[in-house]
Amino acid sequence: MAEIGSADIFSKLGWETTGQPNHSWDCVVQSHQKADHPTDVTFVYQDPYSGKNLHLITDLKSYAKDSIVSSSLKDSVESLALTVDCAKQNQNWSRLYLKPGSDIEIQGLLFIFNHDGDYDKSFPDQLQAALDDSPRIPQGVKLWVMGPDDIWYMNEMLVDIASLAQDGLVPPSLSDLSFYYPSHSRSRMAATDRSRVATVDNLKGKYQLIAYQHNGRRGMLVYYRGAGESEREFIVLIDMLRTFGILDNFDEIRIRCPRSADIAAAKFRGAVRLYADHWPNQPEKMRKLS
Repeated sequence: MAEIGSADIFSKLGWETTGQPNHSWDCVVQSHQKADHPTDVTFVYQDPYSGKNLHLITDLKSYAKDSIVSSSLKDSVESLALTVDCAKQNQNWSRLYLKPGSDIEIQGLLFIFNHDGDYDKSFPDQLQAALDDSPRIPQGVKLWVMGPDDIWYMNEMLVDIASLAQDGLVPPSLSDLSFYYPSHSRSRMAATDRSRVATVDNLKGKYQLIAYQHNGRRGMLVYYRGAGESEREFIVLIDMLRTFGILDNFDEIRIRCPRSADIAAAKFRGAVRLYADHWPNQPEKMRKLS
């Protein structure tokens, strides 16, 4: 189920698979004390900032609620870390999985799928407990962990986009939407156009920006992880949109909150009124904000 779920989600977000899935390859690092390393699947996409082909060696786990515990997370993190460490210096791995390109980067992704849907604990707390137990992570290895909550959130985002498309509010095809990366938020973009790919760090972030053209209008979807329980929360979000030039350069902006509290819409309206107070006697900016 983790294999099916990850393939469905990440293919829609612009990731490709490369090489041989469900395969073990010989270890070449003696200190690992392993004969081989397993690889469930390797995803790859071009990072919009560096231009590198980012390879994510992915360990897919499908667990029942009671099987997601700190000890198993520690073992999985440690195993994946050694796999990534070996791949960086392993010609066997390169021959099997490397996507040709001038620059590459290799990282790891641990994908924890809850197949019974009953998981109700705090995954970040469980993961932190696993990390506090000092798993063996070689220097220079970078790992990402997506837990049940991350997977739920990504799925909700994709289902919502499909619903908006069915209602004619956004383009009908995902290929007509682009994840938007402001060029001044980190470093200069490697490409002149915006990326259609959702990066792993973007998906783990507090919000995701998705741009589109529809019916002659420039639109922006903003997916926000917060619950929207305070006006200040939305003021920070609105200020981010202003800083990135989104308020001025897009004709319509839709803010979508998969985890929204019952009071979120009212708090958002209050935040708009409060933010408008910064623009007295500027009716055009206030109209745009409204």
